[in-house]
Amino acid sequence: AAQSGSLVSDQAPAGGLPGGLRAHHSQLLRKSAAEKIQRAWRTHYQHRTQTSSRRTKEALAATKIQARWRGFRVIRRKQHASATRIQTAFRGFIVRLAVRRLQAATRVQRHARGMLFRRDLARQRAAALKIQRRARGALARKEVDDFRRRAAKAALLLQRAARRWKAYKVAQGKRQEKAAEQSRVAAATSIQSAFRGRKGRQRFQERRRSWEAVEAQHKAAIKLQALVRRKQAARTVDHMRQVKQEMQSQAATTVRKFWLRRHYRRKFLRLRQELRMHEDSVITIQRYVRGFLVRSRMWRDAIRAEDELWAAVEIQRCWRGYLGRVRWEIEYDAVHSRLVAAVRLQRHIRGWLARTRAHRIRKRNARADFERARRRFKAAQKLQALTRGVQCRKRISAFRQRKIDAAVKIQSIHRGHQLRRQLWDHVLRKRTVQIQAAMRGFLVRNRRFHVIAK
Repeated sequence: AAQSGSLVSDQAPAGGLPGGLRAHHSQLLRKSAAEKIQRAWRTHYQHRTQTSSRRTKEALAATKIQARWRGFRVIRRKQHASATRIQTAFRGFIVRLAVRRLQAATRVQRHARGMLFRRDLARQRAAALKIQRRARGALARKEVDDFRRRAAKAALLLQRAARRWKAYKVAQGKRQEKAAEQSRVAAATSIQSAFRGRKGRQRFQERRRSWEAVEAQHKAAIKLQALVRRKQAARTVDHMRQVKQEMQSQAATTVRKFWLRRHYRRKFLRLRQELRMHEDSVITIQRYVRGFLVRSRMWRDAIRAEDELWAAVEIQRCWRGYLGRVRWEIEYDAVHSRLVAAVRLQRHIRGWLARTRAHRIRKRNARADFERARRRFKAAQKLQALTRGVQCRKRISAFRQRKIDAAVKIQSIHRGHQLRRQLWDHVLRKRTVQIQAAMRGFLVRNRRFHVIAK
């Protein structure tokens, strides 16, 4: 456990010191170690001549101490390796368990969002169909009412024309009878009216000329009236058309405003309802995140405590080893033993430095592997979130486009109906004017016929 803790906290400064103080501290430690080695060497050199016995016994004791020390080191290395493998397996199990839980939660959220979206889409489609059905029913009923009114007007026009034709036939018969009677009277009085005829024809010519002048004036007045009325009617129709178009545009804008307000309000209510429905999920996610943060902080504190404990144990071990070596070197008086001790110290120091360097490299590699795995996991989550957002935005855009197309279609149908109605009213007014002109012409011709007959 101490070795795994040191793997994590290697990048932090030793003893909580910054980088510069740590380097200075390591230099002081090396200097003090060199001074201790020099003092030990001088003490050994001074006592070399004083103690010449027990050389074989000390060599055997040193060999036993070395064997025990090496065995202890091998056992400790194996224990550290076993602890590292156990920690690696346990951390991998925890990470895989967290990933499976996250995948399960993501799958549940995806299915729930799909179900809610499909249900809202079905409701909105049913509402759109209902609106279209009612709008088309209203337009059909309005067209039927207009057709009935037009049929009633046409029937009235046909009845008036039929009655006028009958009256014309009756009047024509009476005129023929009257003409026959007048012709008989004229035949009886033709001889008497020869002289009177000439005078009458003179008076008739005068009256005819005056009548023609009056008729010309009357036709000119009728034409002027027709031109003025046509201009007034065109101006009135243009004004009514402009007012109608403004009213239609305002009505379409009002309909679109109310529809957009209803749409965005339903969207806001749906989002708020979805948030309330998933409030437990949000609380659960917060609980897991807070638990992860607390466990991370406890893990860092435990690692720091293990590092401090390991550092204290290492300092104690080094100090005790140093004291033992000093006591042993005081009694050691052989030059060969002194050289062997120096070589041994160098070997141990180099081995410790090599092991420390390898330990740091392994820790750095482990940290890099863990960081890469974490980045891959975050990247996968981000890609999933972006993909879901794009799919959701595409569906919403398509649904909104269908709504807009339906509204535009309804508006176009309504505006076409209004335009056709205006054109039909214009045609009816034009035909009414034509019928009035024909009636006035008939009356004028009838008046002229009576005048001529008189």
